[in-house]
Amino acid sequence: MIRRVPSSLAAIVLVLATMGIRAENLAPFYLIETFQKDGVLLHFDTLAAHKYELQATSDLAVAGAKSVRWTNVYTVPAVPFDNHYVVLDSRTNAPSKWYRIVVTP
Repeated sequence: MIRRVPSSLAAIVLVLATMGIRAENLAPFYLIETFQKDGVLLHFDTLAAHKYELQATSDLAVAGAKSVRWTNVYTVPAVPFDNHYVVLDSRTNAPSKWYRIVVTP
């Protein structure tokens, strides 16, 4: 099943390291879809000269947590061209899994 992520949801899961990157330069998720029995494909676009870290957590709503522990799923190094990435991540038995993209110049 293919689901397009609403732009409002993409804005929620997108985290920006604020160092001069303007809102129109953000990299929202283009598409999130299931893959076979135990995978999920995450599609996103990147801009040249920025580093992108795709991160995930399954404990976003832990009561009383001072900080959420994010795990790096994939890192896109700063390259001299725009690109589109499709990253495969495994599905778990957790009730939910959250993703974010951290962008640095």
